[in-house]
Amino acid sequence: MLAEASGIVLRSTDIKESDRLITVYTESMGLVTALAKGSRSLKSRKMSSTQQFCYSNFVFYGQGDKLWVRESELIESFYSLRESIEGLALAMYVAEVIEDVATAEGDRDLLRLTLNTLYAIAKGSYDLAKVKAAFEIRAAAILGFMPDVVSCHRCGRGEGEFFFDIMAGAVECSSCHELSARGGDRLTDLHESSIL
Repeated sequence: MLAEASGIVLRSTDIKESDRLITVYTESMGLVTALAKGSRSLKSRKMSSTQQFCYSNFVFYGQGDKLWVRESELIESFYSLRESIEGLALAMYVAEVIEDVATAEGDRDLLRLTLNTLYAIAKGSYDLAKVKAAFEIRAAAILGFMPDVVSCHRCGRGEGEFFFDIMAGAVECSSCHELSARGGDRLTDLHESSIL
């Protein structure tokens, strides 16, 4: 079997003296684990393209579920995300999440989200907390867990200040948020006030 795919290296583990075992997320093949023989050698053309967080073109070969990297060519290394411990930690979190939710079919939107998130971290001009939040919301939406953010899930109000209710997976207006914080129920309170 011979297959060509572009993907992001989510995990890279050193094996023996000069080999690497890499986990790559690709659009066409999904999550792939392959052995890159000799890739840690200074003379290897696969050295830079098989490191963690590198986006590369790969040619895989093998039988069944055992794959090897025949060739690889670096597209983007996202090297500058390693310049801060916070950026590196967020990049590792992103890689872990993608590895946990990835399927064998692959998903173009999920791969694009991963690349855009790593780019935002590497650029360094964005607040990392916002990058993390945007990644989580978008990943949830791609995976079919889109929260309801159009209007308040309690009263239906569509304008004003809103709070995100993580347990309900929806937003609530400031009035309903205050009532729920006090332990009240918006619908019950509205019903009781209409009776008076």
